[in-house]
Amino acid sequence: MSENPLSEYFKKPGIYVKLPSEGNYYDEDINLSSTGEIEILPMSAKDEMHFKSPDALLNGESLIKVITNCVPGIKNPKEIPMPDLSVILIGLRVATYGNDMDVFASCPKCENRDELTYNIASLLDTVKNIITKNTISINKALIHAKPYTLALHTRIAIATFEQTMLTTRLDTSSQSDEEAIKQLAEGYAKITALHFNLLADSIIKVDLPNDVTVTNKEHIRDWITNTDKKTYDKMREFVGTLNADRVNNTIQHTCSKCEEEFPSDLDFDPTSFFG
Repeated sequence: MSENPLSEYFKKPGIYVKLPSEGNYYDEDINLSSTGEIEILPMSAKDEMHFKSPDALLNGESLIKVITNCVPGIKNPKEIPMPDLSVILIGLRVATYGNDMDVFASCPKCENRDELTYNIASLLDTVKNIITKNTISINKALIHAKPYTLALHTRIAIATFEQTMLTTRLDTSSQSDEEAIKQLAEGYAKITALHFNLLADSIIKVDLPNDVTVTNKEHIRDWITNTDKKTYDKMREFVGTLNADRVNNTIQHTCSKCEEEFPSDLDFDPTSFFG
């Protein structure tokens, strides 16, 4: 088959961004540049269409397909730590549409809604690394943790959506109160169990004082499920610090009507960020 003479026009050159993880927490090595950055290519028309499918966005398939095509240095997008995801989405937006983005800001004082153009490329200058210390000592056990991955985040997003839909459906159904309460309880139990599993999957290993290291996920999951609430809350809070965004998404704006100055947060949800 002859080479397509149009192939050089398929995609424009990409941009390079620094990831908060610095390439850590991936099971498979990712391809970083000599300066420690990852290349992000612009989206094609086909890639953009993936963001138009709500169902595929909810289960993460659209995002995985786009990242596979546009961030070739990451072999398995499901492993992306959540702090890296925000930076990758910003990079995708900048590489595809340029530095500027039209956003709306609603004034908390007079409720006026302004439209403004913001240089989102400047957000990439605010990126901070995930804290290098990913261990915490609890009851003489040294816990090694990692941020939630895209795959784990998608699981909780789906479960939360299903629970919301169930609640809405029950509010408008003719089911008895007893049956509705039963279904709601089952839904919340599912989400609770999922939160335990997410925390367990975020723990790499546990070093015990008797020189025993526990890496078995079932053992870790059993420990988390049966530990006291104080220990559980401490572990969850610590993993939460690893999951926090490492890019400043807050912009300052002055209302065009009442001149009130207020902060406004950018939402990196793909359904709106690429809309």
